[in-house]
Amino acid sequence: LVRAQGGDIQAIENLEKYPLPKYSMEVKSSGEGFIDAIDSFELGLTSIALGAGREKIDDTIDMKAGIVLKKKVGDPVTMGDSLALFYTDREEVQESARARISNAFKFSSRKPERTPMILDIIDKNGVRKWRS
Repeated sequence: LVRAQGGDIQAIENLEKYPLPKYSMEVKSSGEGFIDAIDSFELGLTSIALGAGREKIDDTIDMKAGIVLKKKVGDPVTMGDSLALFYTDREEVQESARARISNAFKFSSRKPERTPMILDIIDKNGVRKWRS
């Protein structure tokens, strides 16, 4: 995929040569129970603050910056479990990024119902329920 889009595959073929970010931080759970929801919009905004996206069109993207989620909706968690790791070269955003990522996770005492990935099918015949 990288090669097909004209990208440099050296980083994929030689991971040890890929530059490391200056900072990384683990985000640990402040709650217990089950992951009930994850605010993906907030995670996206936090990724931008880390350098993984642009606020303005002429901003530079830091390819070393980003967030790795360790838990997903429905997973059980206990206090102190790892929820995510983030990477950045921006020292000044570390603590706010940790707080924002932590706050993006919502907890429940009960396991949430699984939301189907496909709800409806839209085709030339109109809209119909998936597997109804």
